[in-house]
Amino acid sequence: MPTKVCYIISHIDKALAFEWIASTLDKKIISLHFILLNPGDSILEQHLKSLQIPVKRIQYHSKKDLPLAVLKIFWYLIFNNIKVIHCHLFDACMAGMTAAWLARVPKRIYTRHYSTNHHDYYPKAVKYDIYINKLATDIIAISNKVRAVLEKFEQVPAYKIHVIHHGFALQDFAVVDNAKQNAMKLKYGIGNHQPVVGVISRYVELKGLQYIIPAFAAVKKKHPNAFLLLANCNGDYKSQVHQLLREYVAKEDYVEIGFENDLPTLYSLSLIHISEPTRQAE
Repeated sequence: MPTKVCYIISHIDKALAFEWIASTLDKKIISLHFILLNPGDSILEQHLKSLQIPVKRIQYHSKKDLPLAVLKIFWYLIFNNIKVIHCHLFDACMAGMTAAWLARVPKRIYTRHYSTNHHDYYPKAVKYDIYINKLATDIIAISNKVRAVLEKFEQVPAYKIHVIHHGFALQDFAVVDNAKQNAMKLKYGIGNHQPVVGVISRYVELKGLQYIIPAFAAVKKKHPNAFLLLANCNGDYKSQVHQLLREYVAKEDYVEIGFENDLPTLYSLSLIHISEPTRQAE
């Protein structure tokens, strides 16, 4: 019998990584389920349904929905006899780990996607990270820096931590459809600008846009035809980002993209792609 594994994810509309997992896991070994904590329908939910993978959406808008989410997850895990859970993102970890511990799910895994976010910006929330760590039987750290944060800042036992770097289906990015690329350049007004500096990042302080935007302005002085592409541009740091853009970058030299479904083509537009830094544990 395949092992019943349930992914529990919060606030995700589309994510290639979960699409790849759903499409490629061996169904003879793993019977895959998904619980999505979302305010409504999502591209990921529709994709999972197209693959005939069991998916339950729990209406989730904010932390006030947490108690009911825990109850609904608990009964789903019991009713479906789930043996392994794997949580992604903070709200899913809070609800999923609590429900799975109450349901006595033997294997409780979560992926730690951030390092010192709470330590740096929300110190009162560190206690919740520690709570999640205690309920987890295994923690996936996405880098050695994240492992160091877990061990040194939060005293997580080494045996719980497994470093697994993000993987990519590189074949999806290797071949660029020129027609799609040209259409997307036209759609976003990029034209023949080069180099294009791409940042796919929420507008939150920890992503480092306060450093990226002035750095782009310095690049622009040496490369007058450079262009800044900002995607996934929503978050609580938005007003600060807009102030920086007004200060450093002319309107015709950047574009903000709220959401783009065709990520391989979007990535192909950038000659340089910037990801946010992670602070080293000291």
